[in-house]
Amino acid sequence: MKEIKAHVDDVVEETVTYAMEKTERSLERLSNEKIMAVNEYSDTVLQEINRNHNEVMFLYDMLNDKHKNLKDTVQEVNKTVKEVVETKKEAEEVVNTFQMLAPEIVDTPIAVEPQEDVPLEKMEAVREKASKEATVEPMLNSNERILELYDRGLDKVDIAKELGLGVGEVKLVIDLFKNI
Repeated sequence: MKEIKAHVDDVVEETVTYAMEKTERSLERLSNEKIMAVNEYSDTVLQEINRNHNEVMFLYDMLNDKHKNLKDTVQEVNKTVKEVVETKKEAEEVVNTFQMLAPEIVDTPIAVEPQEDVPLEKMEAVREKASKEATVEPMLNSNERILELYDRGLDKVDIAKELGLGVGEVKLVIDLFKNI
């Protein structure tokens, strides 16, 4: 009985030892897997932090450049304003001096008489055309006018004639803006 009991105790102890070793190996493997997963996650987080840091530094540098440009521009504007004020003072001094030296010239209005060799009808036509252009399309530059006329269906030669431009210029503007 003692031998059997000793034998059973040995078998139970071996089984318990085997189970403990198996459990320890299993726990070590599981721990290693978790450590590797945490390591991979931390690497991903560190990469993301590094990318965000680089992005923030880029934006910070860009803001510093813009700040410097803005300061330089403000300094240039202030310098220009001072120059304009000085020029205005000088101009006022010149005008005052001129008024003191020749007051009869300053007070005399300047009359512009039409030239006699230009027919009155031609002058009226020029005034009418200038008035029409000033009221119809005051804000359009030649490129916008070219594109507007092209959109209305006029060909390049007619547009050039209408606006008094070269056909090559009209073609260039149309090709540039229609390919955008």
